[in-house]
Amino acid sequence: MTNGLPEPMITVTSNDHESLNSNDVQRAPSILRHLHSLAASPGAPLYLKCELEAEANLQIEWSFNGKPISMNPDERFICKATLDDVLTTTLETEALQLEDSGIFECRFSNEFGTAFSVAQIFVRAPTTEEINPDFVKYPPSVNAVESGPIHIECSFSSPVSTVIWMVNGTEAPPDALIEIDAASRQVVILSLPAMSADLFGVHTVQGVDGNSGSLSPICSFAVSPTSGALLVNGGI
Repeated sequence: MTNGLPEPMITVTSNDHESLNSNDVQRAPSILRHLHSLAASPGAPLYLKCELEAEANLQIEWSFNGKPISMNPDERFICKATLDDVLTTTLETEALQLEDSGIFECRFSNEFGTAFSVAQIFVRAPTTEEINPDFVKYPPSVNAVESGPIHIECSFSSPVSTVIWMVNGTEAPPDALIEIDAASRQVVILSLPAMSADLFGVHTVQGVDGNSGSLSPICSFAVSPTSGALLVNGGI
């Protein structure tokens, strides 16, 4: 508790696992398994999970649309962390509400740096109105190393002529490459040849139907700095 308010962070220390001590922490956090975006109906449960290399002396903070989520167990969203061979943190709620649509972020920090992952959650009431184009495959959050490339694949329910790619609220840089599958016009690959410090953070993607001008929902994904950890099963 701080000033009578619930602490918005989980802190993992060397006391939480007998095999870890302060000498084990020699680098910034490395995510092994990222959060995943999804669509759900009101009343459906939500369970988000993120895994890291087992590090001690680590702070974990969950947020929703940029606002910290309280760690108070009486709140509607329950956040937990367990430390074993890997560090696992979860966020869950029994029943989503329409106002829960947005960006959930999990951020990890220690004295050496920060890593983060985001999931875009779409809570939609049952309706006969079809969304086109809509995401069939959401763009995944990924790890990247500075000066290294990234390749992000997503797909849409109907053909798109253009894709809007934003990086931390601004247009993707000139060397960003957007490839739209020539046959289907539904599969998109986003590439950057060399990551720089300003390109880490939250990216967004939106598809545009060239015939109707209809816009897809905006989906967010994170590009998180890493010390070189390998993703488990590609992060899936």
